[in-house]
Amino acid sequence: MSWSVIIVDDEPKVRNGLRDVIPWHDYGYTVQGVFSDGDEALEHLRSHEIDLLVTDIKMPRMNGVDLVRRARDLGRVSHVLILSGYDDFAYLKSAIELNVDSYILKPVNVDEVCSHLGTIEQQLGHEQHSLRLMDAGMDALLNNLFQRLVQGDVRAPELRNKLTFLEQADLLLWDGYCIGAVQLLDTDSGWAHHANARELEYLVRVLRSEIKHTACLFFWDRDRVPMLIGQTEASLAQVIGEVARTVSIETKKGCVCFGGVPVSDLLEIHHGYQTAYEHMFRSRIPKDTASYISYADAVIIAAANDATTIPIGHIDEILHHSDKEALRDLLDSIARDAGDFAKVSRRYFSSVMYIVSLLQKRTKHITSLFDELEVAPGDFSSFATPLSLIAYSRTLCDRIDKLVFRSGVQTSNAIVNDLVRYVHNRYPEGIGLTVYADEVGMNAAYLGHLFRQETGRRFTQYVREVRVQRACDLLTETSFRITEIAGKVGFPDSRYFLRVFREIKGCTPSQYRNLAGN
Repeated sequence: MSWSVIIVDDEPKVRNGLRDVIPWHDYGYTVQGVFSDGDEALEHLRSHEIDLLVTDIKMPRMNGVDLVRRARDLGRVSHVLILSGYDDFAYLKSAIELNVDSYILKPVNVDEVCSHLGTIEQQLGHEQHSLRLMDAGMDALLNNLFQRLVQGDVRAPELRNKLTFLEQADLLLWDGYCIGAVQLLDTDSGWAHHANARELEYLVRVLRSEIKHTACLFFWDRDRVPMLIGQTEASLAQVIGEVARTVSIETKKGCVCFGGVPVSDLLEIHHGYQTAYEHMFRSRIPKDTASYISYADAVIIAAANDATTIPIGHIDEILHHSDKEALRDLLDSIARDAGDFAKVSRRYFSSVMYIVSLLQKRTKHITSLFDELEVAPGDFSSFATPLSLIAYSRTLCDRIDKLVFRSGVQTSNAIVNDLVRYVHNRYPEGIGLTVYADEVGMNAAYLGHLFRQETGRRFTQYVREVRVQRACDLLTETSFRITEIAGKVGFPDSRYFLRVFREIKGCTPSQYRNLAGN
């Protein structure tokens, strides 16, 4: 271990003599720099941490006492050795109050300096050992906490208290959580590589180094698989991209991170963990695949390798058309498939995971759709018959219809998605494409063309559909009069509302309410 040191003295002969005459390396030190006054030294300390500061106590501009005080405030200095003259008693008294290690009278004696350096070196060694033990203990506690957390075995009060103790309470303030399992990859075969101890140690060392200045956290799971947690999939992708470049040079292996489903609450991270494992060892990874693989992408890869038989093309088409009934028919057909129920339920499970992951990805939902749709991977173990899966299909498809299909936020175009959100947030008002275009500084004609291209509808048609659908909700959920409902959903003219409602629904609002009541 090499300890860093800087020397500060306004006399060139003293500072250069200390640098050149003292056998620093014999005592485990490396001189990081020499400075002529406190200002120069402090500027260096703003961007560097050092183990030992050797400074004259009486200097122009900034004296040694002020330098030590400000260096302590920055938290950049561990130990201080003061150089002083016989007439520096007032300064020296202040320095002692700052808890300096020792002082040496000028003219400097080499043997005396070396004696002090040996004592301080021993103290640094003890402190380093204690810090390592403390860090190891904190790592072990954090690791144990997250091993239990990903098993769903931690409750809110314990999580909050332990993260506070471990100085990780900021994790609770994150907007979201994404977890990924990290594996080395045999680049020739495309299969996950079972790393030996040396490879695994190197991989983890690189991981720890790469996440130091990022909003990511590392821990080992109970199977000794390296796990990463970040706020977003993008943050994990960035980290693992850098790690993969470094690791491939040393190990000649690829590196891949299998992402689980994003969640909005740290207490729900076990859903992400379970889904990260779902495809980790089941699929061969094609060459040129990105180092970070989201759960939705993993399902596609698995299907391409015949690891699972999810009807991806059919699902994509159904989701594109927002067809609730077709989605339910598809899931029911999977549940009714004749064969081993364990395989059927796994196919059903993977299909649901793919559907929700794809919707999450397409809609760019701020919160986790898995949470909002109440889809928990662990729940699927409770289904024992095809009928139980079919009953679940009805509930799930109703939720998807309400939260996603009816919201319309499902295109792959961010501009159109923003426009759709505008409609759903302000449909009771007198909204229009020109008004919105002026607000965002875009061309209204271009927006209209883009909207129709992505949704297959004219903007005005879509606004009317949203208003009528909300009216249907109010007709079935409230006892408001028809004229009141018309005003609440953005139709100030009730006669126009009746005409539009009949065009879209094929009946009057009163008939719709009566049919829904029956």
